[in-house]
Amino acid sequence: MQQNKSMMPWDLEPAFCKSDIDIVMEKLSKACFDLKDSINKKYMMIIGLSVRKNTVGL
Repeated sequence: MQQNKSMMPWDLEPAFCKSDIDIVMEKLSKACFDLKDSINKKYMMIIGLSVRKNTVGL
């Protein structure tokens, strides 16, 4: 059995510190809230157009 094989990058353990993870989580959270707000804005715009279209003839 060969014991001296060279180490590949994927064989190494990841070395993340808590602050790295906190930064990534903060950016992911912000991106999720921005996406939610964007979807809500488009949805409300569509609903608003639909309501306006239905009330024009009243």
